[in-house]
Amino acid sequence: MSYVYVYAPISGTITGRPDGYCDGSGPHPSVHGCCPFDIAGGGAGTPFYFYGSSLIQSIRTTRMTGGCTCNPSHPWNTSVKVEFFRNANAQCYIGEVFFVHVDQPIGDGVYNTNSIQIGVLAPDTNGCDPANDCYAGVHVHMSRDANGNSNSLSCWQYVYAGSTWIYQWYWNEGYC
Repeated sequence: MSYVYVYAPISGTITGRPDGYCDGSGPHPSVHGCCPFDIAGGGAGTPFYFYGSSLIQSIRTTRMTGGCTCNPSHPWNTSVKVEFFRNANAQCYIGEVFFVHVDQPIGDGVYNTNSIQIGVLAPDTNGCDPANDCYAGVHVHMSRDANGNSNSLSCWQYVYAGSTWIYQWYWNEGYC
């Protein structure tokens, strides 16, 4: 039995969990996929990354919209879907994660790697309504597809880029 992990994209503090924002401002919406986490760390313009475990041999990135209904919407509405694969050239699908509030997003494409810069943190979302839109403050929002599992991280817990796992998927070695 093997597991595939996706790790924290930045070092920072959990400010939102699947059950709500950590400041008590309301329920946390699932923008894409399920089981959202917000991680605050660094300031606007801080690079953040997709970090996957060693079983991941390639990823496919797709830019999307639908992150928040803030005004103006860019970059808080900008999302990047990252599908990850067991083999090179996007072969043998494992799962996918979504990153929301992406400034300077990576281009759409296939990359034979298990870690890559996705974009940079967007400026403070102080024009948003936390009860309906997004947690205010500089952060990255993550969510996953329905097939994975989520770590039981606590509000205000500190996570480390590339080493604290956020999501995991069971992998059967005989599949591909």
